Amino acid sequence: MKKIIYGVLLGLMCFILPVCAETTPDVSPTLTLNHLTYVPKHKAQIINHMLYISDEDLADMTYGKLQTENSYKVLKIQNDQLTYSGNSRYIKLNGISKLLEYSTQTIADTTYLPVCVLDILKYNYTYEEAAGTFDLVPLSPYSSATDTYEQHKLLPTESKTLDEVLAPLMESYKASPLIKTAKAQNQYITFITTKYKSEALKAIRDLTLEQSKKGYQMTVHLRHLDHSGKLPKLSAFKTLPIHYEFSSTNGLTLSLGDTTCANPFFWAAYNPNRRDGTDIDLNKSLDAMIMRSIYTYYRDQYALKDDTHTDPITLIQMGRSDSIRYTVYIDQPSTQYDIIIYKTCTANTADYYVDFMTK
Repeated sequence: MKKIIYGVLLGLMCFILPVCAETTPDVSPTLTLNHLTYVPKHKAQIINHMLYISDEDLADMTYGKLQTENSYKVLKIQNDQLTYSGNSRYIKLNGISKLLEYSTQTIADTTYLPVCVLDILKYNYTYEEAAGTFDLVPLSPYSSATDTYEQHKLLPTESKTLDEVLAPLMESYKASPLIKTAKAQNQYITFITTKYKSEALKAIRDLTLEQSKKGYQMTVHLRHLDHSGKLPKLSAFKTLPIHYEFSSTNGLTLSLGDTTCANPFFWAAYNPNRRDGTDIDLNKSLDAMIMRSIYTYYRDQYALKDDTHTDPITLIQMGRSDSIRYTVYIDQPSTQYDIIIYKTCTANTADYYVDFMTK
């Protein structure tokens, strides 16, 4: 009798074990960007205990640029250039050969890179193998040409100090700390004003005509946002060409793809680190107007709200890429996010990146 029972149990075990093995789910990697879920173009893979992300998604997550040269792929992240091919452990970093611990992979005509390639770039990220989670907060995009304010055109004003410039907007006890912080952190101070508007718009129009003669081209990269669920999700950038017209009476009219945005307001920009810091920086005023128009387009595109933030001052952070942050919310003002707009440039081009992140 015991032999019969053991035989039955053994038979059941032989039946159950294969079923359990077949139904054990594969680890599904979770990608997080700006502390929000990132939905990749191509599903991330775990191969030999290493996380692989498609080069297209890695470019979108790091403000990188991807191109193909002959039989090789080239991925530019920050000021570094990676050259590689599929199914190879050999990679070139800025022309110097490197040997990866894990080879690149080609899956369904898509090239995947092991995330350890970011170690070569000294690019910070977090990868938890057991949980299958990857988290990245990207560095600012890299501009190959720095925007040197010494070459900017200025409009002199009658003000003697920046405190005097800001007097119509705030009390001096608020203005002085703001100016001190802007100087320490290398920031422009910008705000809407009607004072000097006529002269400034005319001078900026002349400035845009000079840029037009040089064939200056602009592009915007907009982070796709899905907030139909409980929490927002991010995915790849949508890229659109930018064209604009500038009038000495009507200000800026910006076209992003097929959408036209009119911005009749004049944003005066002041650089507190200049000796002549009370003069209006016309180049940066134009930048402020363009970035504000891009922000308005993105905000309206996703029905985001910013009515809880009414500060008349907007700061532009100077750096390898200049940037502006705007605070928004979706449904509840208690849960806030940042829209951040970066500007990168070369001698004759400008690229604007619009990203979305938790505050």
